[in-house]
Formats: sequence, structure tokens, C-alpha cells
Amino acid sequence: MITVKQWLGSVFAWIGFACFLFGSLPLAVLTIGSIWETEILEQPDVKTMSCLEASEQHDDNWLLFATLGFSGFEPDFCGSTDWVGSATFGGEEYLFYGSSSEIQSRTVLAKLAALDVGYSDPRFWVNRELYNFWALLAGLWLPLVVLSYILLDSARLLPWRKN
Repeated sequence: MITVKQWLGSVFAWIGFACFLFGSLPLAVLTIGSIWETEILEQPDVKTMSCLEASEQHDDNWLLFATLGFSGFEPDFCGSTDWVGSATFGGEEYLFYGSSSEIQSRTVLAKLAALDVGYSDPRFWVNRELYNFWALLAGLWLPLVVLSYILLDSARLLPWRKN
């Protein structure tokens, strides 16, 4: 006869296994794939600075300014924008002008990807809701295994095997 304690332990083991199968495994695959994709892509060198700093460095010491990665800088564009961003990719330099919210490392990379010059912005493969669901299931897996261990005196990672 099965006791309530054994039945609960079995239920926790099966739910924990489902959480592992449908939460932890997809989350691990997604994380490893994202890291791998980021590592194999050639990453551009991105620099950002305010137009005021750029104009001062451009006027004071052109050689120093060119080594910072802003060789094609046009000081005249600074009248209408606040910031300038530079992305060096594939031996070419791309300059972007805009407000401080537009010119950040992440947005400069997105703008470079939009130019279709061979750089593709690392993408998030799934939508945020599905990713959060997988993370929730992955977070439930270990506590359920521990509860199963407390109730049955053995951690049943494969619930159909009775230890």
C-alpha cells in the first residue's frame, strides 16, 4: 500500500523531472548557443563620446583623435546632435551621430547591423515570455528534487526508477 508520503515524493519526482526536461534543458541550450554565437562573430570596436569632447579633441590633436577611432568625424554635425559613436568593423569605420540615448554601445551595434555591412547583431532567439517560463521551470527543478529526497530518502532524478 502506498502511503501519502510516498505518493507525494513520487509526484514531486515526476514534476521535478518535467521541470528539468522542459525548463533546465532548453535554458541550458539557449544559453550555450547565445554564448557560442557571440564568440564566433567578429565584434566591432565601439567608442562613444559627446560631441563637445569630440570637437575639442578634433581641434587640439587630430592624430590622437584619429587613434581613438573617429577619423571621419565632421564637427559641423555636432550642432544638431549631442553624441557621436564610432564602430570599426572589417577595416572600415562607421560614425553615428545622435542623442545620448541613441548613441550607446548597444544601439551603435544595432545601427551597424542595420547597415548590412556583414555584421549581424547577436539576437535573442526566443521571446522574453518563453525565456522567463523556462527560467521559472528550471528554478523549480532543484527544490522539487530536494523535496523528493526529504520524503523518500533518495533523490529520484529519473522518477520511474525506484531506489
